[in-house]
Amino acid sequence: MTANGSAPSRCRGASCGAPTWRSLSAPFGAIGMILALGALGVGHASYLTGSKFPFEGCIMNTMYSPFYATLDDYKENPEGSTSQFCISLHVAPGCTPGKYRCCNTSINKLKLFPAMGCRGSLANAILSGKTINRTVNSIYWEEHEGSDIVKITPLMEWFNNAENIDGARICINLRKPCWTLPTLSHNGKVLEYALYDKKVNNYECCPVGLFNVTRDTDPLDVISRVALATSTKSNF
Repeated sequence: MTANGSAPSRCRGASCGAPTWRSLSAPFGAIGMILALGALGVGHASYLTGSKFPFEGCIMNTMYSPFYATLDDYKENPEGSTSQFCISLHVAPGCTPGKYRCCNTSINKLKLFPAMGCRGSLANAILSGKTINRTVNSIYWEEHEGSDIVKITPLMEWFNNAENIDGARICINLRKPCWTLPTLSHNGKVLEYALYDKKVNNYECCPVGLFNVTRDTDPLDVISRVALATSTKSNF
């Protein structure tokens, strides 16, 4: 329901205008903080949900990286069975270096945790920012431990430092079989992501986050980054 009590409108036709439903980020909200602090004990997996994403050892704890993403636009075209969602990249003002390079690195790939049976659903991605405005088709699917992940890479040519990353956008066009965000999500509730740099010294930085993609709230609450100032250990 919208703020005035009416149901959200749906886009129609190829000239789809206003988003079907729009989500604005609340990255430091109480919901996100409770969720993250309640799952800090999970290692080698996303501590935000307890899933195994991204299915490999990397520096995923957000306290060691300034980079995070927010879901700031989503629109559907039901007649064409397509949709587009856009995420914005941000650089937080604070970062804990620890023993890692993750406070001063780049973004080379975006990984998402989709449902099984969704291969081929990402048509392309549109990158925009201070130094980039182009469409990329370098989208790859992989299976890990019986689950799929999808990644968009390489991105380091354009997202090579904090100045170029902050405020940049990645808009992803979806098509069948999983042409909506809820059907793309591995559990229909949240879409987990990780922002990877390029492997150096035998490890990668991969701060994780998630977007709420359920339809039971309006606007959608987005849990995209959680400040983990109270945490002193890495989820490696």
